[in-house]
Amino acid sequence: MLKHLLLIGLLFSGTCAAKDITYSTYENGAAEYSVAIPDGILYGQGESGNHMGQVFKSEDMDAVLFTYGEGNIDDKGIDALFFDALHPDDKAERVFVYQAKGDGWFVVTGFHKQEVFYQKTLVKKDSLLKTIYFTYPKAKKALYDKITSHIAKSFKDL
Repeated sequence: MLKHLLLIGLLFSGTCAAKDITYSTYENGAAEYSVAIPDGILYGQGESGNHMGQVFKSEDMDAVLFTYGEGNIDDKGIDALFFDALHPDDKAERVFVYQAKGDGWFVVTGFHKQEVFYQKTLVKKDSLLKTIYFTYPKAKKALYDKITSHIAKSFKDL
């Protein structure tokens, strides 16, 4: 019983703490996108070698946000890229709970084993794909869902 009360307390305090989160903007000039990063929760690991992205990790390494731009070398359209996102090599291990596609973007989210995943990709006419891919434990869903929502809304072209 005490363990359950402690767990509820931790989840509740994490949910309340999410309201007070401040964000900084990560701008990537090479891939021409920006995204909000929660201060004191996710920490940059340094730009990639090609300067097209960066990985941000939580202190406990449970949550990982990949941000990156890449060339659309196969020149795939939005429909084909969306199909690929919904049919990864490990599709049998994934449960998709939300998917949406618009003019020049798509989102897929769901569960992979004990993790939540969220992907948003911007598909631009200049053949550059810009993606955020965020994973975190199901056990921390109450906290990270709010953060994911803020990050997703902030993700845009420069």
